Amino acid sequence: MVMQLIMYRSLIFIILIFSNTTYLEADSYNRLCSYLRNIQNAQEHVNRNTSENIDVTYYGIHLKADNLSAKFEGYTEINLTTKASTQKMILDLSDLITVDSVKFDGNNLSFTHENETLEIDLGIEIEASRNIRLLIYYGGKGRADGWSGIFNETSESWGNRITYTLSEPFEARSWFPCKQVLTDKADSAGVFITTTKNLKVGGNGLLTVVDVDEDHHRFEWRTKYPIAYYLIAFSIGEYVEYNTEVSFKDGDKMPIQNLVYDHPDCLPYYQDQLDAMAQQVELFSELFGKYPYHEEKYGHMMAPFGGGMEHQTMSTMGLFTFELNAHELAHQWFGNQVTCGTWQDIWINEGFARYSEFIAIEYLKSPSEAKSKMKAWHENIFSRSNNESVFIPEASSTDVSRIFDLSITYNKGAAILHMIRYIIDDDVLFFDVLKGFLQQYQNSTATGDDFRDYLNQNTDIDFTEFFNDWYYGDGAPKYRARWNQIEDSVYIEFNQEPLSDLVDYFEMPVEIRLFGEIEKTIRVAPAKHDTLISLHFDHELDYIAIDPDNWILNKEIKPKRDRTIGTKVLNLGASIFDIAVYPNPVGNTINLKGDIGKKNFALFDLQGRIMEINPECNRKQCLIEVVDLSSGIYILKVDDGLRSEQIKVVVE
Repeated sequence: MVMQLIMYRSLIFIILIFSNTTYLEADSYNRLCSYLRNIQNAQEHVNRNTSENIDVTYYGIHLKADNLSAKFEGYTEINLTTKASTQKMILDLSDLITVDSVKFDGNNLSFTHENETLEIDLGIEIEASRNIRLLIYYGGKGRADGWSGIFNETSESWGNRITYTLSEPFEARSWFPCKQVLTDKADSAGVFITTTKNLKVGGNGLLTVVDVDEDHHRFEWRTKYPIAYYLIAFSIGEYVEYNTEVSFKDGDKMPIQNLVYDHPDCLPYYQDQLDAMAQQVELFSELFGKYPYHEEKYGHMMAPFGGGMEHQTMSTMGLFTFELNAHELAHQWFGNQVTCGTWQDIWINEGFARYSEFIAIEYLKSPSEAKSKMKAWHENIFSRSNNESVFIPEASSTDVSRIFDLSITYNKGAAILHMIRYIIDDDVLFFDVLKGFLQQYQNSTATGDDFRDYLNQNTDIDFTEFFNDWYYGDGAPKYRARWNQIEDSVYIEFNQEPLSDLVDYFEMPVEIRLFGEIEKTIRVAPAKHDTLISLHFDHELDYIAIDPDNWILNKEIKPKRDRTIGTKVLNLGASIFDIAVYPNPVGNTINLKGDIGKKNFALFDLQGRIMEINPECNRKQCLIEVVDLSSGIYILKVDDGLRSEQIKVVVE
């Protein structure tokens, strides 16, 4: 969700993202202030008592509404299955709504409605595994303070007045009774809105329009796919419908249905953006798996707010830009097909959708532009004084501003995925992992731990420590390096300083690029805060760069040359034994010839760590396999029990 960008986060973000957009909602700042004044009120009324003894299978929302106010009336049909015997059940419902009656099997039921909760007495004990159909009749309107889940507003840019819903994370209760539990997806849903014939209605799934009388018609939207409560939505207004089509590789076609403001300049202004959507759907279908709701549609319905919201099969959009379009589209996979199992794991939704913006830029624009975008996100993360964990702590799990924190949930969330891709170092495998994860958890929910476990099971890499550092930990590393070149050897002193209250050391492979007559990139895995790295480089070296392609979220101090580094390696002592070492540099096998008898051999790296070797020796020759060693400089120690000699060996 770059949903409610304005309301949840900051005007700066909107300005950065949409700096090339002329038409921006002028009332955004006022709405931000209104939201911030009332965000605490929303948090205080998160219902933690919703019935766990029921499984919702269907929401059918039947309302009368128009675009003149946020008022509505009608009923919601809820089909559910009891998971345990019960006589009472609790649903979420705003106190601004007036409940007229609740019916079950044609009978009126007793209920109480207070503290954002609707408690229903079924009158008798209902056994487990019983299918129940409730009809709840009610009416209401949005909050006057502007934060309620249902809005009626006019676009100051285009002049269109719209009634629309934005329910994430806790405000579906503002317009229909529901169970606001992420893990309880309805198996299907319908939104049926009766309104005047000058208006159109957007919604989830496929549409049937039914005439009601001379002045009214009913838009009947139905989706057969499982859906989370906050992804159900509608918008009402004077719209122009503009549709395109996407073709999938298997030959299937699907409509992209767009409801844009009925203003003579609106569609022409956004038409290029809308025409480009098929390309994004095709790209994500190739990388993530076929668009998950291909038997219905994708589309957009416009509403006067600054951003977008990924309502299932039809995103609600305040405007259209390449990155915003990609973000909300990606949510159809990450957030809708697979939904975060808790709000603490919102990364499953927002981190993945944010990174999908990067992917869209990389594939459909240019890799260099994508790299610039990642660099900007890194800079935004480091602009914060408190670099918190991407995982939302329990104490903040109902804090909307923390859940949808731009720097942490979105930008650092995307940076984590970028680093996972870098560690895997195989794009085919990386995207296969994304596809497999989506397939395994499709139409359900998942957590950050679930994704970590899937990575561990489907790559040859253990990501446990990575998640401890980057998902549950805070901060990032600061890298420093000093370097020197002596003849054909390069020595690099590498230092990591964790900028973190929780992480002592970020275990990450790091790329170092050498720039000179040629360029050479090596990947090293420093195991401690200070590491001496050595390598063979028989060209004049001008300078080095740490993480030159910006894969890792880090602060880097520009490396400097220090001519004292590596000088100790030159002073290895005089030759004692008549032993020839060749080839040097060596690729696979060190050959030793000469006075081999009764000699001991040991190989050390420049940190003094002994390498595991198994010399195969006779009196005149010895072979030492080094094929499994990392490239760099090593010290071969030869001794006869009384004397010792050290020989520099370069492994390439």
